[in-house]
Amino acid sequence: MDFYQRYRLLILSILQPAKSNAEDLCHDTFLSFIENYPEVKDDIEIKKILCTIARNKLKDYYKEAKNVRTYLAKQHD
Repeated sequence: MDFYQRYRLLILSILQPAKSNAEDLCHDTFLSFIENYPEVKDDIEIKKILCTIARNKLKDYYKEAKNVRTYLAKQHD
């Protein structure tokens, strides 16, 4: 089982509230991990780091969505 498949469902479960964007955020999570933590090999550390990255991606997703809604609302005023 490769790295992505081993942790994919775990990460998608964290990102599930983003629904249609969960898969994209999942890819972003793995990319961020690979770019910033290439030396980490311990399974427990990998899970912790991936989960933290995924939660942060989800927070950023909601912040951006809120900003877009605010911007669009102001455009209609």
